[in-house]
Amino acid sequence: AAGHLPTGSGADYSGVAPGVQLVGMKVASAAQGVVYDFGWEANAMAAIEYLMEHNKELGVSIVQNSWGIFEVDDPDSEPIIQMVRAAVSKGFIFVFSAGNSGPGPNTVGWPGAMGNVITVGSTLKTAPFGMSSFSSRGPQIDLTAPGSDIIAARSKVSVIDFVNTATPLQDLPFYMAISGTSMSSPHVSGVVALLKQAYPKLTGP
Repeated sequence: AAGHLPTGSGADYSGVAPGVQLVGMKVASAAQGVVYDFGWEANAMAAIEYLMEHNKELGVSIVQNSWGIFEVDDPDSEPIIQMVRAAVSKGFIFVFSAGNSGPGPNTVGWPGAMGNVITVGSTLKTAPFGMSSFSSRGPQIDLTAPGSDIIAARSKVSVIDFVNTATPLQDLPFYMAISGTSMSSPHVSGVVALLKQAYPKLTGP
């Protein structure tokens, strides 16, 4: 996010690309994936469709996704995967969280397991700097980024806020610490935004 709010710690919590222009599309409810979130997959499809239909006005090039599905027997039969494929064919660069189903092998969710999106696993931000224990793993992961105990804007009244115990007290009430590949993939989206600024003709994988 651009800028930061003053906190007791005095830390600067600006994002990787603090000057980026954002278009927010709400897909999940306040449950935010902590409990089963009815309707979010249909909401994601509607959001992607809206992007494709209105992008002349919106000007979106990078689509950050902190969600995924895991019970996929045939990717060709999943409407959301087909929707992502259609958007990729129109030039959108999709960044997906790999999922938090680790540490076992081949645990990456879909559409992140597709070959033409950028899929991000999670690492620790402090020594020993290895993979986060929860991070999904598999050959579909393109790269990793810090995703453990990441400070982000606090989402009050959401389920994840109520169950969160990692937030340093000095960062309340505006910020919270969260772990997950949902926190690692936005780092990569920020880097892609900086790359697009430097190389406007850059396309997706």
